[in-house]
Amino acid sequence: MGAGTSGRLGVLDASECPPTFCTPPELVQGIIAGGAGALVRSSEALEDRPEDGATAIAQRHITELDVVVGITAGGTTPYVRGAIAAAKERGAKTVAISCVPADQVPFDVDVDIRLLTGPEILAGSTRLKAGTVTKMALNILSTSIMVKLGKVYGNRMIDVSVTNHKLHDRALGIIQDLTDLSREDAAILLEKSQRKVKAALLMHWKQVELPEAEALLQQNQGNLRSALN
Repeated sequence: MGAGTSGRLGVLDASECPPTFCTPPELVQGIIAGGAGALVRSSEALEDRPEDGATAIAQRHITELDVVVGITAGGTTPYVRGAIAAAKERGAKTVAISCVPADQVPFDVDVDIRLLTGPEILAGSTRLKAGTVTKMALNILSTSIMVKLGKVYGNRMIDVSVTNHKLHDRALGIIQDLTDLSREDAAILLEKSQRKVKAALLMHWKQVELPEAEALLQQNQGNLRSALN
């Protein structure tokens, strides 16, 4: 959750999870003050309303099963602070990402991430250093989570969504790299798996058909390593 630049970066990172890791859209959600319109048009005035942040938490029925990440370069954004407070009341784990020292702006959260970039080259323009390092931090956070969820095998994106020619080519490359199959055989295997790379790999390594591969993955929460063992 965030406002302005911070909000746009959160939405960007969340929106890239489904095509990259085949996640359902509700798994990682980017929430920005002002909603979708704020992605392309300035709505910074809306960040001054902590009640809007709390309302966004309530509308999404946040519970103790959720993690809420508040993104605010300066640490003071009322919208974000209101959201974090509401999330804590509902039992969610809370994370704060900011670019100021903890003694300057404290947070009452479970995980307090400080990206200390110092003064901006253009004073006050947090879309520069602060924005760049925030993008990197969000990328690290979401990618690490996907690794832990079994969306990656080695350094290959085995849950890639095969929805165009580029991604089809990438899927074939992943299968070839991990199985030493020819491109033609990899293409046959990918089609047999209904274009599901993870299932294709399991079918090849365990010598099973798609229904059994999918059942094994379901039994192991989609984790390929666990399914193989």
